[in-house]
Amino acid sequence: MRYNLLLCFLFGVFFTQAQNISETEVRVTDLISGSLLKPEKQTDTLVIIIAGSGPTDRNGNQQMTNNNSLKKLAQQLTKNGFASFRYDKRLFALMRQNALIEEQLRFDDFVNDAVAVTKHFKAQAPGLVENARQAFTDLREKGKAESYSPGLSSLFRPSVQPFMKSWVKYNPAETIASLELPILLVSGSKDLQIPSEETEYLKKAQPNAQLAMIENMNHVLTIIEGDDIENGKSYN
Repeated sequence: MRYNLLLCFLFGVFFTQAQNISETEVRVTDLISGSLLKPEKQTDTLVIIIAGSGPTDRNGNQQMTNNNSLKKLAQQLTKNGFASFRYDKRLFALMRQNALIEEQLRFDDFVNDAVAVTKHFKAQAPGLVENARQAFTDLREKGKAESYSPGLSSLFRPSVQPFMKSWVKYNPAETIASLELPILLVSGSKDLQIPSEETEYLKKAQPNAQLAMIENMNHVLTIIEGDDIENGKSYN
């Protein structure tokens, strides 16, 4: 999804339009993680909420204060149709790692964190799908992919390309169509990693296979009654 980005430093009291909200934990760097809230209706606008002074977390809280100001701001923005992302300042990750050295902190660190967050979400554009498709084509036809987005480096960085090249030559639909043995395809309707459409695609390629669609089951074989937050937590 391509986002128009709004950086939100100051805040006030907002609106009251009721709407379902999904919340997802997003890790941008080793030091920056935050909460992405998306409204029920798709939007192309993302508000990035950057906490103010001191050791303030994504919700607007510090050790001696617990007001949830930024959490409330994010929720109200999302209720009114805007996606929002708020993140813990790097201080919290450093403290968890016992690596916080105050003398080494610089204001530029926080600027760089904000830049990293912005770049992360700018990379989540529709063009990324086409870019990935072209990279896979190059991998098959030319033996390597060169012109890929930094947002796809986990798939196409040079050290991974030999593995991807060995994998991309297989077509699961062609393989399953060639098999002459009993096949049971099992899929869960809450699988975040492999959409049920993929399983149905295999079923179409091999009509003799049996298909079992487990309602509300996710990728780690857990029944999820709630939203993506519950789904993500079940992995642990």
